[in-house]
Amino acid sequence: MRRIPRRPLSSAAWKRWISDCSKATEELAQRIARGEKPEVSDLYKRKSIKDEYFIATGPPFYGKCAYCEAPIRDYQHGDVEHFRPKAGVSDENGQPVFLLDEQGQVQIGAGGVPVEHPGYYWLAYEWTNLLPACVKCNQADVRQGRRIGKHTRFPVEGRHAQRPEEVAQEKPLLINPLSDQETDDPRHHLEVDTKTGLMAPRTRRGKACLDIFGLNLRDQLVEDRIRACLAAEALWFRLHHDPSATAETLNKIAAILRGEKPFTTAQVAILRELAERDGIASGPDT
Repeated sequence: MRRIPRRPLSSAAWKRWISDCSKATEELAQRIARGEKPEVSDLYKRKSIKDEYFIATGPPFYGKCAYCEAPIRDYQHGDVEHFRPKAGVSDENGQPVFLLDEQGQVQIGAGGVPVEHPGYYWLAYEWTNLLPACVKCNQADVRQGRRIGKHTRFPVEGRHAQRPEEVAQEKPLLINPLSDQETDDPRHHLEVDTKTGLMAPRTRRGKACLDIFGLNLRDQLVEDRIRACLAAEALWFRLHHDPSATAETLNKIAAILRGEKPFTTAQVAILRELAERDGIASGPDT
């Protein structure tokens, strides 16, 4: 997982989509005001925008899953995923989250049934809440006897936001790669063992990401990170120890640092290690 700069597009299709999303959000608010159940359409994953933005080969996502960094454009259809779930919320164990009253007690609805959190419907069409995700990161599955896949899981520290004005105070355990907050930079929460391809948590939030996305439980993912490290190491050796190295080698390393390649986090980690080993003062960074 890496930090991804927020880069809205400037195309006419993007501007139409943003306008349509704004109208759809207002319609949702009106439904709620009338006491109706929010209904989210598939506008958030409009095909033209999905192709042009979410799974495009260029920035900001470079055709990769925003969570595990695996390539999705050429290998699967990919999902347009809501960071904060649009309809229904569950905790890290997949158990429903219930609405709370002002005293912090579970709200009880008709028939004495606890009221489940309806989801962050007001963010259903918000582009900064939308991310491209591979099927394994987004959809429920079981690996090595453990549940993986985000689906509606969205654990927080403390209380879940129940209305728009509470989102700023909410403390998610998962990390939104699109966040522009320094405290949300994945580098503060996760690190990669460049020899084994395994990731380790630096914080509780890092562990939540490891567990929910199954970043160490998917064998192919771990093996791909090892291969990515070996490829980056070969480029480094060629650049610094091979007199015949060309500008193409430097360009490939620059592409890694821009986040263009799959498993950028692992590759930057090995490049940083090599820079330190070779005594280069300022190692690579993303």
